[in-house]
Amino acid sequence: MSSDARARGAYYTRLNIARYLARWAIRKATDTVLEPSFGNGAFIDAALERLEELGGSKQNLFAVEVHQETYQNFLSNQSINPENFVNADFLSVESCFPIDTVIGNPPYVRLRHLDISSARLAIARTEAAGVKMTRDGSLWMPFTVHACSFLKPGGRLALVLPFEITHVKYAIPLWEFFSRSFEHITVIRTHEDLFPGIEEETVLLLAENYTKTTDFVQHRVYLTHHDLLNNVPYRLAAIPLETIYHRQKPFVKSLLEPDLRHLLSDLACYGTTVPLQAICKFKIGYVTGDKHFFHPDRDIKKKYGLPPLNLINTVKNSRQLRGRGLFLSDPVSETSLYYPVAITAEDRSYIKFGEKTGINNRYKCKARHPWYLTPGIEIPDVILTVFSETPILVLNSAGFAASNSLLCGFLKDPATNPEDFACRWYNSLVLLSIELNIHSLGGGVLVLIPGEVNNLLFPAISPGKGKHAFLKKIDFCLKAEQTAKAYQAGDQFLLQNCLGLTPGQIELIKNGIATLQHWRKPHNKRKKK
Repeated sequence: MSSDARARGAYYTRLNIARYLARWAIRKATDTVLEPSFGNGAFIDAALERLEELGGSKQNLFAVEVHQETYQNFLSNQSINPENFVNADFLSVESCFPIDTVIGNPPYVRLRHLDISSARLAIARTEAAGVKMTRDGSLWMPFTVHACSFLKPGGRLALVLPFEITHVKYAIPLWEFFSRSFEHITVIRTHEDLFPGIEEETVLLLAENYTKTTDFVQHRVYLTHHDLLNNVPYRLAAIPLETIYHRQKPFVKSLLEPDLRHLLSDLACYGTTVPLQAICKFKIGYVTGDKHFFHPDRDIKKKYGLPPLNLINTVKNSRQLRGRGLFLSDPVSETSLYYPVAITAEDRSYIKFGEKTGINNRYKCKARHPWYLTPGIEIPDVILTVFSETPILVLNSAGFAASNSLLCGFLKDPATNPEDFACRWYNSLVLLSIELNIHSLGGGVLVLIPGEVNNLLFPAISPGKGKHAFLKKIDFCLKAEQTAKAYQAGDQFLLQNCLGLTPGQIELIKNGIATLQHWRKPHNKRKKK
């Protein structure tokens, strides 16, 4: 994909998927069809095929495309009516008459990457429909809302949308809008990528009978495109919209076996598991504004003679935790946070260097006074990696600070010490909760953020005898960089001996982990490795 197309969020859909959506959305020869961002024309071709199959006319097809070169290239297509095609930003286009169905694939670009006027227009379109949105969101959301304004009562919507619609906080107002706008909503997910060659997992959204309401969304899950086209589902579930509003990750949870879902529900109901935030609260580490300047290396320290008094031992990234074991007790690669509380002549020289190179004008630095003192420095009880295949938790035995590349955990329960917390962390039940609650990037890497981590289901029972031997085992696994084995080590010690789970229940949990990890790593990306 070209960098220009990527910047515009122009990810083009496979023709077989476009045909699938066109067949669902276009049902009569007289149906009018709108494609709001036609790009490479996959949906145009699919819609024309479907209209021809039903005996309809190309006059019934209308389309918009903002990119002028793409628009001009498509005008040479003899099968379309050029008068029905508009070169414009779809969000600036007003509805002239009601449409039966809207199909397409809106652009995936963050509002913060748009110019101010375009971002304001996007937010205005959502607000006009009673949908709240901020610049943290993505352009596909106002596109979707605005597309609905073109529909006639009873109309249909068939879009390819990013998987993030199922879990991000900013999409909740959109789900509320869907609830009061459509009688039937279906989300389709396939394990095989809908977009070949890019790291963007997507779903199909089908919504029908516009101006009606619903309290549920149907979730249909397929392994391959072939299964989708032949209607051979892997999982089917009716998801209450309330569970989406409360960010309970129902689309991920519905991938699990019913017996496992019941087990997790029972564990929470009987108090065997509790929300992690009842025991420990996680938040991001300090934000410097310039990691290189505020984490001077050995040569910089020597060159400027920076005094030890103004250097705080710290962990600046997750790489520094790999292979170190469970107990963070020794300085990490001599990494220090520069924090000049007693300024010497040497400090003044280094601060002047920072001002000469513009560090003081960096976004975070210029907002604080003085610019060279990093705020929010706290010493956590435990430290957790942010980006990883399997998260690493370490005990902050030596009392280091940690940067915002890591999560800092602060124990809230006086009855729980860091060692007990680690014993309760490393097991398959917590790993399953991580897979259920933590979102991932398109390539499958987990991204731990405080809000999701604090909602993990956590064992409520503290370990008994054998704790020290178990901690040594975790320490050994982490030093050997065998993080998965560290989690497995807790299954007998904590889940079976302390929580009373049976071997069969533990196996059910492990199978659930395998299922969710399988879905976290899309087929085409895994095949590349």
